[in-house]
Amino acid sequence: MLEGCCSCTKHHISKQKMRKIEEARSFTRTHLAAVTNTTKPHLSKHIQNALYIPRYHCVEIAVAREYISFYEQEEDHEENLLKFAKLNFSYCQLHYVKELKDVTKWWKELDLASKLPNTFRDRNVEIYFGMMGIYFEPRYSVARVIGTKISMIMTVVDDTYDAYGTLPEVISFTDALQRWDIGTIEDLPNYMQIIFRTLWEVMQDIEREMSSLGRPGGLQPTIDEIKSLTKKGYLEIAKWARAGHVPNFEEYMEVGIVTGAMDDMAVYSFLGMEDCDEKIMYEWFASRPKVILAFNVVFRLINDITTFEEELKRGEVANGVNCYMKQHGVSQEEAVTELKKIIKDHHEMMIDEFFKALSTVPRQIVMRVFNTARVINLFYKEGDGFGHPDENLKAHFTSLFL
Repeated sequence: MLEGCCSCTKHHISKQKMRKIEEARSFTRTHLAAVTNTTKPHLSKHIQNALYIPRYHCVEIAVAREYISFYEQEEDHEENLLKFAKLNFSYCQLHYVKELKDVTKWWKELDLASKLPNTFRDRNVEIYFGMMGIYFEPRYSVARVIGTKISMIMTVVDDTYDAYGTLPEVISFTDALQRWDIGTIEDLPNYMQIIFRTLWEVMQDIEREMSSLGRPGGLQPTIDEIKSLTKKGYLEIAKWARAGHVPNFEEYMEVGIVTGAMDDMAVYSFLGMEDCDEKIMYEWFASRPKVILAFNVVFRLINDITTFEEELKRGEVANGVNCYMKQHGVSQEEAVTELKKIIKDHHEMMIDEFFKALSTVPRQIVMRVFNTARVINLFYKEGDGFGHPDENLKAHFTSLFL
């Protein structure tokens, strides 16, 4: 019975108006919490994990690794099934470790740390882990590596807008990105020339790799999204920050859903997916599906809640929490409560739109977006896991890579 309740809790999906599911979830949570300290240790841990995060929020490969350990301690486990599960995970792990080593070597060879005057976030493990969560299947090796490389460079670009570039500098940098011409960057500051050239060369390398796979021209949607992200998102936030301007909440969210960059993450995740029809994939993306819009809202507000105080210290006053507080004259606590309601509503919308999309778009395409949401939830469950990985995240890194 306990395992049945645990399964019910872990598989809940909070779709709109599904009160019976909410009632079932409440029932199972209450009863599971009551027996956590009176059952076997391995089952108790399994229950605690189920109560901590619902199953559909979980990163699949992390759940698989956890369940293998749980299943091994079950008295009635099937030895052959357990053996094959371990072999399968070990096979996947070999892929992950090799890819992480390759990406780390590539990053060190770029040597941006010695070329740039400022300290930028170095998050190769976290970013690769995120890509692994988006597609854990061994066949998506190329996609994981490409997505990691682009995301690592874009983290440097993000830091440039947030912390290091003056307003005139980031305006010039944005203009250069819109032109996307390596021959017209001589007027940029030296460090920005290095960043632009690195991004441009990485994209050229990826384009050559895509061409070798028989998919030439597939990089253009990614370049277009980078242009949009920097011009409509990063630059606007930079202008507000330098001016100390706090826009109203609605105005902020127009820009905030762009800086959430989930459109970019979605289009990055499509690169290297050789088993998908590019035409279907990019036509669906170009339609601006509501599942991605809802996800942008969810991520933007989760991020704003967890990074609010740190951003204020850096002078980044245009934050969803701060904008809501100023506009409505409420406390931080009250603002967070209201933003969490918006997050919940858009979570439900995201689930609804996910199932609608499955009726017209191949599952492996839509799953990239849904898996990205799972990764984000894991990173920001207890704070800014990307900026400051907590012990829970570090435990996942250890279990999957070591």
